[in-house]
Amino acid sequence: MAIFAMNTSDVSMKPELTKALITAALFFLPVILPARPAGEGDQYWGTVHSLKGFGASYEYPHKSRGVNVVTAYFDLYGIPSLKTSTPGFRLSFLHNLDLAQGSFRDGDATWNLYAGMGAMAGYLTENNLRNGLATGLTGDFGIRFIFPSSFAVSVYLQGDLAVHLKMDDGLTMTMYKNGLYRAWMPMLGISYKFR
Repeated sequence: MAIFAMNTSDVSMKPELTKALITAALFFLPVILPARPAGEGDQYWGTVHSLKGFGASYEYPHKSRGVNVVTAYFDLYGIPSLKTSTPGFRLSFLHNLDLAQGSFRDGDATWNLYAGMGAMAGYLTENNLRNGLATGLTGDFGIRFIFPSSFAVSVYLQGDLAVHLKMDDGLTMTMYKNGLYRAWMPMLGISYKFR
């Protein structure tokens, strides 16, 4: 009796996409592991929404100061315009520092202005509609509102300074232009606190 059967002809994932996802996962695995245990700081799990794409995020306090943010999302470049039907996938790690902070509503809710730098990697579509592995630096700048109900909302801009590797007729490396061209598109983060 067969418990599980898989038809390999139905699998449409390209070998380079598989390699890119495995490489990105191995690159970011050490970043996720040193997260503080519960009770030693606020940890937030949430979602990310933008015209660029959508996904999930995990935030945890850094040992000295600031917040580390790991984000995984599907990049939708070329999907709404029907130029491509394959979304990209991207992982990023950012270390954010507070630039200014304050409170409102009698101190119940707080806000902070922040900026950060980090690294990104993924299998993405460039503006010439070629798919490939993109990797490099990423940065963000935004404002975050934290409410007493363990709920936080962030509005921010994020851009990349990265290279794009294409594997069509041999390996070619170019600058990942979409990382800069689409940096002006705002992103919305909605997250919930877990201790």
